[in-house]
Amino acid sequence: MKKIIFALLVIAAIAAQTLVFYRGIYIPPPIKIYELGDIALTRSPTGEFPEAVEKKAGGIILFDLSHENRFLPNELNALYSRIIFRNYTVEYLREADKLNVTLENASAFVVIAPKKAFSKEEILLVEKFLSRNGKLLLIADPGRTSEINALSMKFGIIFEDDYLYNLRENDGNFQYIFLKNFRQNSVTKNLSKVAFYAAGSITSPNGKIILTDENTTSSGREGKEFAVAVLLEERRVLAIGDFTFFTSPYNAVLDNPKFISNIADYLTN
Repeated sequence: MKKIIFALLVIAAIAAQTLVFYRGIYIPPPIKIYELGDIALTRSPTGEFPEAVEKKAGGIILFDLSHENRFLPNELNALYSRIIFRNYTVEYLREADKLNVTLENASAFVVIAPKKAFSKEEILLVEKFLSRNGKLLLIADPGRTSEINALSMKFGIIFEDDYLYNLRENDGNFQYIFLKNFRQNSVTKNLSKVAFYAAGSITSPNGKIILTDENTTSSGREGKEFAVAVLLEERRVLAIGDFTFFTSPYNAVLDNPKFISNIADYLTN
């Protein structure tokens, strides 16, 4: 008898919980099927820039690969094509001990994210090259840590150990920043808006040609405006704090194609 009463109590308790908590069989709402054509992706427009320049006398643009530089040559195809279109040749420095010989025939020297620092002797050779009207392009990137400051600091340029971001306006990621603050010169000519995709700030006492807006913040520095490109015209040195915008598909966004063309003009002038 006791067992029967206990069983009835258990059944009653279960029935009470069911009445309180049970809301019937769940019927999921109908799922809306989207056609692929109905999905709109937010992205910056692709810049259309017709390349129409006069071919020049020719020369060599030398790219450093002798310091374990953290990039692959084919990442720069957009820049190479513009250099070649201007009747210049792209060559690579693969052995550091041949720096003096190769610079003698070069018009410009490009150094990108060197993992191995330049020695004092190599820096003197670069300075000698610039004194002969050569040009120097320095490129760093927060995603490609390097020892580029060993060379750049000789010219008063420091690539800071930070990354820039904008939470208010960006190209789909807070590190994809827009840049509209240009100091007019040959490198920024006819630019309205470019996008950098892994930018770090640059410190220099002068020559700042591209700066961020008031909504862009540094991960490691205080301030409201940060330089991402520096041009020392008298010393013929150009420094840029982002490598990614050179690469596909980022090289085709907004005025990035025009910016890359301006850089090619700077190297081949």
